[in-house]
Amino acid sequence: MELSVVIPNYNGALMLSSCIEHVIFAIEKAQIKTFEIIVSDDASTDNSKTVCLNINTKLQFLDYAHNTGFSGNVNRGINASKYNWILILNTDVFLDVSYLLECQKAIKHKGIACYTGSVYNSNQATLCDAAKAPKHKFGKITTTLNLYSKPHAYLPSFFCSGSNLLIHKEIINICGALHEGFNPYYYEDAEWGIRIGRMGYKHWYVAKAACRHLGSATINSIQPLRVAITIQRNRMLLHYLHLPYVEFVYYVIRNISAAILQLLIGKTVLTLGIIDFYKSLHKIKNNGIQTYPLTFKTYIAQLQKQLPSSDIMYF
Repeated sequence: MELSVVIPNYNGALMLSSCIEHVIFAIEKAQIKTFEIIVSDDASTDNSKTVCLNINTKLQFLDYAHNTGFSGNVNRGINASKYNWILILNTDVFLDVSYLLECQKAIKHKGIACYTGSVYNSNQATLCDAAKAPKHKFGKITTTLNLYSKPHAYLPSFFCSGSNLLIHKEIINICGALHEGFNPYYYEDAEWGIRIGRMGYKHWYVAKAACRHLGSATINSIQPLRVAITIQRNRMLLHYLHLPYVEFVYYVIRNISAAILQLLIGKTVLTLGIIDFYKSLHKIKNNGIQTYPLTFKTYIAQLQKQLPSSDIMYF
């Protein structure tokens, strides 16, 4: 395996050293000889650059003057990468020493496009993210439901978490990179995964590829109202790009009705999110893909058929 590790960073200086140290340990354990580590920096105002320059390893620091958001920052790192396998890793995620070794075992199974591991909380006591469950009912896509099965080392996943995602560059060339309409953050990994899945490629959850997540360390520094509005906007964008037309119309009507009721009690987040969505519609493109081999419903149905019939835990 020849590996490019892409770490999107924004004011993550306090975590960068530890994140990169864990990456190096995992690379050594997996005996990966050809690799690079790319820190793609999104106009940080802390000392992230100094931290990276003091690390003695195969590290490239991409310095940008203007902040764009997660998708744009990751895509710059991907564009700068040299190798076919790309690991996208958040600054607040620390790999277990066997993470890449377990991914290498999974790669021996052919026909899989993307891989993601088990994400535990900071003290590695609670499983926070596993395989993403394919859940859809008329007019609603659910992206937050996880599934886990102890007897199964690998499970099909609705999409791979953007916090730790191993993907082959050929898939990116075919399906496109992260959708920059989702900048600055949230739902970009779900949209990417659904897009890749509808193009006919599979996602796998690798249970033994473990990592620890400190938990939205960057997002926690942003004004909560702005985050909440962006979540509402990007949730609408995800539905717009992948729901069938009739379902999306129903989704919009339901959201507008809910927004009106919330306004009556003084809550404005959903209304502002809807306004933001319609303001950004003129900039939204489907990442160059005009048609998909699979409808959204077909993709969901195929995934559900691949799941084990028993011993599944949802959380």
